[in-house]
Amino acid sequence: MKNILKLSIFALVIISASSCLKDLDREPFVEVTSAKVYKDAAAYKQVLAKIYAGFAVTGQKGPDGQKDIQGIDEGFSNYLRQYFNAQELPTDEAVVGWNDGTIKDLHWMNWGTNNEFITALYYRIYYQISLCNEYLRECSDEKLRDRGLESALSADIKNYRAEARFMRALSYWHALDLYRNV
Repeated sequence: MKNILKLSIFALVIISASSCLKDLDREPFVEVTSAKVYKDAAAYKQVLAKIYAGFAVTGQKGPDGQKDIQGIDEGFSNYLRQYFNAQELPTDEAVVGWNDGTIKDLHWMNWGTNNEFITALYYRIYYQISLCNEYLRECSDEKLRDRGLESALSADIKNYRAEARFMRALSYWHALDLYRNV
């Protein structure tokens, strides 16, 4: 019992001492942050383009590199491809002619939560929603004013926000259609 008490006191002292170093008050260790991205007025259009591209591309570097979503195969995690698979393969309008992972389960209507294609689409839909949410947060009137970009973007930003809201609504609609209670 004495050892546990000593160990607890030691751990408390270590945690208390390390919290005084302001380790949590630093910039992220990644190269690109929202603070850096949204400094330039052109970035707002570029990020909106990424929202649209998210329906067709799976990462930043082509077929296999810097994928958007970790843990799923980049080759088959394309939003529109997976949406087509989920909508058409269980019907008699399409036939699965290959043996790629668990794709045949869609054709035979024998899928579940462990199906990699169902999981890939679920993650892709929520990735798109996250992109849209972050974009809408970063192009609020307050943030634009703080960055001194309000006058540079005032004509276009209203349209950009409306487009991002529509793209988010479309992804939510797909989520509701396919996964019901989201």
